[in-house]
Amino acid sequence: MNKVTTAALAGLLAVTAGAQASASRWNGFGSAQAYIADVQDIFTLPGVVASHADTTYFELGGFATNPLIAGFAGNASAYNGIAPTNVWGGVHSKLGGGVLGLWFNRVSNTSSGINATLITLPNAGSVIGASAEFTAWSTAIGAPLHNQIDAIYGFSLSDATTLGIGLSRATNSGKFESTAGGSTGSLESNIGDFGISLGVEQKEVGPISLLEIGLQYSSRGNSFVQKSPTQTDKILVNGSSINLRIGGDMVGEKGMFSRVELGFATQSLGLKDEFATAPAAGSYIESKNSASMWNLGYAMGGTSDKGMGLMGLMLAGNGQSNDQAYATAEVDKTDISGMSLLATTAGEAKINGWLTVRAGLESNLFFTSTTTTDNGPAGGTTKNVTTSDAPAANGKASMGTTLTFGDISIDGVLNQDLLYTGTYLVSGVPGALSSQVSLTWPWGGSKQ
Repeated sequence: MNKVTTAALAGLLAVTAGAQASASRWNGFGSAQAYIADVQDIFTLPGVVASHADTTYFELGGFATNPLIAGFAGNASAYNGIAPTNVWGGVHSKLGGGVLGLWFNRVSNTSSGINATLITLPNAGSVIGASAEFTAWSTAIGAPLHNQIDAIYGFSLSDATTLGIGLSRATNSGKFESTAGGSTGSLESNIGDFGISLGVEQKEVGPISLLEIGLQYSSRGNSFVQKSPTQTDKILVNGSSINLRIGGDMVGEKGMFSRVELGFATQSLGLKDEFATAPAAGSYIESKNSASMWNLGYAMGGTSDKGMGLMGLMLAGNGQSNDQAYATAEVDKTDISGMSLLATTAGEAKINGWLTVRAGLESNLFFTSTTTTDNGPAGGTTKNVTTSDAPAANGKASMGTTLTFGDISIDGVLNQDLLYTGTYLVSGVPGALSSQVSLTWPWGGSKQ
């Protein structure tokens, strides 16, 4: 999900914001972003930070009603897990013999932490037990994380080898007390997420001009306590994720390039309710969730000082398992598996000295998904198997722009509503040019 290499990369970056870019530029390419270099790769390939020194990045968010983002993810999240209205950013600076990147308020997935772009665990919060004291189940798992910070440091061991290491942390804690009629109740939540990532970049490995490897581990722990005059309900949540990403760039003649992408991710999440007294018969007392995914992709294309274009294929498979345990002899199991072959194409063109435009198009050539549910009393469950070869949204298009003003670049994901409703002046329908906006400001050595 990333780079194009030295010679080819030089042509690609010539049509963007100098040697820097942003999340909005990435999302303007759609799924083809998997093969295109960007500073956002530092979260899966920490070694990338070493080549992005002395720059400040402002991710200015977007509209919650953005139809483009909703169409891509099926909800209000962008491709790489960014909530549309979330504002975040980072700064990179040379330090010692390397580059230190500090990022603040980046969204951390509620169930897996540092790198949740590959898979989504089944939502345990959607299957709440009938008992009143257990209605906090979804709150315990679904509370967003705050105080997010990422620190990533990259340095070169030699002209051919670069290393990177990253640490991340996020928390969300609070307490609420209420007294009525002499009785006091309370809600208390403590959530913490910690992640570590390692990366290496190696030039000239056989036919591969640049080999990139990134490994991430994240650990999540939650404690949610609800107290009433008659009941104490404590929910414990523990989860972890491991994600591996490998990319290889190959450079051809006259600006031609190709890239191979390989990824694997595994996640687990466990929830357990510790009742002070016997739980109601309809309550869930434990939930075990796991998921894994792999992907293999290849893209080829070309760059010049005026633009770039590419086309690629991505084969991906996934599996998920969700097992809920009742206080009584009930069974509630869900297993999901799937595979897809995604075709992507993207292009970028420099119109003049201040305007660059880009677009991406994607469609599944093959898609299959099977969901198996097993529900009911033990020994008499109902088993349902649903198989589909039609994704919710198959063909998808994306567009974006970059406006350059001196050293500052403003990237935007085009709000496609404008193509149908026109501007406010023409149609009377209020609209905006971009649904997501980023600002990049290089300074110091990065301007050389």
